[in-house]
Amino acid sequence: MTSLMRNELPTLIVLLLLSPPFVFAQQKQSSQPKALAFTHVTIIDIAARDSRRALKPNQTVVVTGDRITAVGGNVRIPKGAQVIDASGKYLIPGLWDMDVLGTTRVFPFYVVNGVTGVRDIGSPRPIADLLDLRKSAAEGRLVAPRIVATGRPLDGPFPGRAHHTPVANEAAARQGVVALKQSGADYIAVFDMLSREAYFAVADEAKRQNIPFAGSVPMSVNAVEVSNAGQRSIQRLPTMLASCSNHSEEIINKYGDVLRAPTARPQGFRVPWQTLRDTYDTKRAAALFSLLAKNGTFVTPMLGHWANVHLDFETDHTNDPRMKYLLPALKQFWTSSQGRFETEFEQTRESSQAVTQKFLEMVKAMNSAGVSLLAGSGTPGHPFEWPGFSLHKELEWLVKAGLTPVEALRAATLNPARFLDKEKELGTIERGKLADLVLLESNPLDDIRNTQRIAAVMANGRYMPKSELQKMLAELEAAAKR
Repeated sequence: MTSLMRNELPTLIVLLLLSPPFVFAQQKQSSQPKALAFTHVTIIDIAARDSRRALKPNQTVVVTGDRITAVGGNVRIPKGAQVIDASGKYLIPGLWDMDVLGTTRVFPFYVVNGVTGVRDIGSPRPIADLLDLRKSAAEGRLVAPRIVATGRPLDGPFPGRAHHTPVANEAAARQGVVALKQSGADYIAVFDMLSREAYFAVADEAKRQNIPFAGSVPMSVNAVEVSNAGQRSIQRLPTMLASCSNHSEEIINKYGDVLRAPTARPQGFRVPWQTLRDTYDTKRAAALFSLLAKNGTFVTPMLGHWANVHLDFETDHTNDPRMKYLLPALKQFWTSSQGRFETEFEQTRESSQAVTQKFLEMVKAMNSAGVSLLAGSGTPGHPFEWPGFSLHKELEWLVKAGLTPVEALRAATLNPARFLDKEKELGTIERGKLADLVLLESNPLDDIRNTQRIAAVMANGRYMPKSELQKMLAELEAAAKR
C-alpha cells in the first residue's frame, strides 16, 4: 500500500516513542514572576475575517499565572510584573499541530517552534503514560505542549501495525471504543483498514459512550458516510480523493477486496492516483465540501506530509541545519525507512505533481465552502518530517493552496480550539484565556514564513525568551550526540 494509509512503525520508532521524556536542567515555572506584561506589541486577531483588521497595534497583554488577565491599549500593569517591551513585534496564540505521533523525546521541539499544543493520533505509548506526561507538563516539571490523545487507534487486523488495535468485527470494534473510553482517551482514532462493519460499529459505540472519534476515511466507506456518521475530523486528503471521483463506488469496492484479505495484502496493489485525479468530479466534490461544512466536519489536509514523500523524497538533507538535532533512534528509523518510502515515491513519480495540484484545489474549495481546516504535520512518522518545524511548512502549504495568512494561522489556533470545544480557553488572545502565546519578530500576515521568526514562547504561562529556546536547542543537540 502507499501513503493512502499511515505506514507501519518499525521497532526502532516504537522504542523511540516509548523512551523516557527529555527533561531539561532549567528553571521551573514556579521561579517565573507572578505577572508578566507585553507592552507596545501588535496582536494578530485570529478571528478577524479581514486580514487588514487583524492587526491591533500598540497593545499591552498582561499574564498572571497561566492566564491572560488584561488586553488593551491602555491597561494597568501590576506592580512587580516583568515587563517585556515588544515594540515592533507581533503576538499570536500558541500554535497547535493536529496530527502527531506523540513521542516524548521530541516534545521539546514543538515548544521551541511555538507549538504549544498537539493532537496525538496514533502513539503506541499507553494512554496512562500520556496522561501522566500531560500532568507533568501542566505542573511545570516537563517541557511539552498540551497533549490531546487517542491512545492506540482502531484499525483493521492487518500485519505490520502493532501500534494499532486490530478490530475485525462489530463486537471487537465496540469493545475497542469502550476500552479506550475507560482508559481516559480524549477521543477515538479510526484508520484506513477498518471494514464497513467495524467502522460503523465504532461510530455507533462512540455516540453511546459520548466520546468523539476522528481519523482517516477508511477504504471501505466514503467521506459522505464518514461525515454523516459523526466523525469529528478527517485526516489526510489522500483518504478523501476517492470520494470525489465519478468512479467512487467502483474504486471503493476495489479497495474492499484488499480489506477482505486480512492475513496479507495482495501483491502489486497500488492506489490508482492518476485515475483518481483524472476522474475527479468538481460537482461531486463541491457537494461533499458543502456537507462537511454543514455537519461541522473538520479536515486536516496534511499537504506537507504528502509532499515530503511524493514530491521531495529525493531532496538532499545533508546540509539541513536541523540534522544536528536528530536523535540516534530517529535517525536509524529514517535511514531504515528509506527503501519503503522510495517505493512510494516511485509509484507516484509520474502523477505526483498533478495529484498535488488537485489537493491544492481541494483545500481552496473546502476553505471557500466554509469547511473548518486544521493544520497537522504527521511528524515524526516519515523521514525528514521534523517535529515542530514541519508545522510551519504546513502553514506555507495552506497559503500556497489559496488561504490568506490569517486563515492559515486560524487552522493552527482558533480552529483547533473549536475542534476541542475549548474556544473559551484557547485560540485567540483575550482576557481570561490560557497564556499560550508566541512572540514573533516580523508580521506573519506579510509572509507566513515569519511564524518561524520566534522571539519568545509562552507555554502554559511559562515565558521562554529566545535565549532560553536556544539553550533548549543546544541541549537537544548535545543529546543527539550521545
